[in-house]
Amino acid sequence: MIVSGGGRFGLSSLYFIAAFSIFFLILDYTTGVILPIYYLIAMTLRLKFGSFTPESIFFNPTLRSRFSIVLILGTVFGILGSITINILIKHLSNLAFNDSKTGLPNSQKFKETFNDIINHCNLGVDQCVLVGIRIINLERIYANLGLYMGDKILLEIVKRLKFEQFKLLARWNESIFMGVFPASDILELEEKTKDLHKKLELNYEVEGISRSVQFILALSRYPNDGLSSDSIIKNVITLLVSKNKNHGDIIYFDEHKMQKEQYRFSLNDALITSNFDKDFSLVYQPKIRMSDRKCIGAEVLLRWRHTDLGLVSPEEFIPIAEEGGKIKRITRWVIETTFDNIHNNIVELNKYKIPISFAINLSVLDLKDPNTIPYINKMVRKYNINPKQIEFEVTESIQADQDPSIQNSLKTFHNMGFKIAIDDFGTGYSSLSYLHNLHVNNLKIDKSFVELINTGDKSVNYPVVDTIISLAQSMHLEVIAEGIETEEQFNYLKRRGCTTGQGWLFSKGIPLREFLTKLSGGPF
Repeated sequence: MIVSGGGRFGLSSLYFIAAFSIFFLILDYTTGVILPIYYLIAMTLRLKFGSFTPESIFFNPTLRSRFSIVLILGTVFGILGSITINILIKHLSNLAFNDSKTGLPNSQKFKETFNDIINHCNLGVDQCVLVGIRIINLERIYANLGLYMGDKILLEIVKRLKFEQFKLLARWNESIFMGVFPASDILELEEKTKDLHKKLELNYEVEGISRSVQFILALSRYPNDGLSSDSIIKNVITLLVSKNKNHGDIIYFDEHKMQKEQYRFSLNDALITSNFDKDFSLVYQPKIRMSDRKCIGAEVLLRWRHTDLGLVSPEEFIPIAEEGGKIKRITRWVIETTFDNIHNNIVELNKYKIPISFAINLSVLDLKDPNTIPYINKMVRKYNINPKQIEFEVTESIQADQDPSIQNSLKTFHNMGFKIAIDDFGTGYSSLSYLHNLHVNNLKIDKSFVELINTGDKSVNYPVVDTIISLAQSMHLEVIAEGIETEEQFNYLKRRGCTTGQGWLFSKGIPLREFLTKLSGGPF
C-alpha cells in the first residue's frame, strides 16, 4: 500500500499515523519507531521517482513537503520516546530487582534467579550450597558511626563478598546477604566457609577508622536439605534468625535441630494467639509439713493445653515466653486467677486449722518490670488478699543479674508481707550476702538433688542436700525439698531437718476443687 502511493487519494497515510500511535502505545515501542522510518523511506523513494498520480493528495508539492516534515518530526519524537521509555523501564527494573545501596540483586531477584539455578540442576547429579551471611552488629555500627560511615563499611563488606566464587550473590535485607556456592564435598565446603568467615571478620579500614564486624554464616545444601529453592532459603533464614547464636558461628542445617526450632516457632505463634482463659489452667501441688505430713500450702503450676499442639510442658513454653516478652502477660494471668480462686474459696480455706499459702513463680523480667508491683497491689485490693497467703518463687539465677531493680522489687515484696523463696537452689549462682539482702524466707532444694537419694541406709550421706539444709538452718530459713517420690527420700530429708516437702509421693498438681477436698482428708 505504501509503495502504491498511499492509496488513490493518499488518505491511507492517516491510517499509518494512527497505526504508528497504536503500535507505539500498546504493541511495541521498537515497532513504533520502525514503521514511521519505513514509511518515510517509502515516501522519499516515491518522491524521487515522481510516481504519485494526479488524484493523490501527495501530487501537490506543498502538501508533500508539509507531510514529510510532520512524518520526520513524528519519527524523531518516536525515537526519543522509545529511548526514554527504554531508559525508564531499565530504571524501574533496577529499582524493583536491585538493592539501591549495594547494586546487588535484592531478595525478589535472588529468589527468581536461585529458583532458575535449582530448576536447571540435574537431581542426583548437580548440587549447590546456599550461604546466608548475617551482619550481627550492623545496627550498632550505624548507631555509633552514622549513616555515611555505615554505608562505607557496608560497601567494603560487599567488595569482599564479590571476591568469592559465588554463582549468585544478593542482599536479602538490611543485615543479611545470600550467596550460592557451586557444588563441593563437605570437607571442601567447611574449608571454604571458614576461609570466607575469616576474611569477612578482618577489620575494616574506612577513612582512618578501623572497625570490627561480626558475622553469622548459615548453610543449607541442595538437594540434601531440600528439593526446592523455597525450602533451602527457609532453612538458611531460620538458622540466621534463631536465638542464642553466638558471634563467630558457622551453622550447618540439621533436620532434627530444624524441627525443634520450627516447634519453638509454632509455640511462639501459639502463645500470641492463645485465649488464656480457654487454653490455660492452674493446678495446685500440695506442700507438706514433714513433721506430720499435713498440707501447709501449694505451689501454683500453669498448664497449657493447645487445640493443635496438645498439652505443652512449661519447661518448653516458659523460656520461649521469656524470650518473646510474653511472660509478663502470662504471670499477670496466673496472679489474678490465683487471687480470684483464693477470694472465691476463702471460707473453705479458713475452715482448715493450718494457714494455707500459695506459691507463685515470678520471672526475672517480672522483677525488672516497674509495673509489676503496682499491678500486684491492685490485685491485692481487688480480691482482698492477705499477703501472708502468698509466696513468690524466683530462680537462683537472679543472683547473677546485677540489675538493682530485681533486688528492689524483692525487698518491696518482703516489706509488703509476701514471702520470698529461692527455687532450684544449688543449681546455679549462690551468694550468701545476696540471700541475706533479699530477705529470703525459704530455700527450695532442686529435685535433681533429691533424685539422688535412693537408699534407706541411714549411714549413707548426700553432701549437697545436707549442706543446703544446714545453710538454711544457719540463716533461719525454711527449707523445701521438691521432687520427693519415695519414702526413702522423705525419711532421709526428715531426719536431716528439712521442714517442708513437695512431690508425687504426696500428690501431683491437682485442680483447685480436688486440692480443697484433700485438705480436709487428713495427712498426705
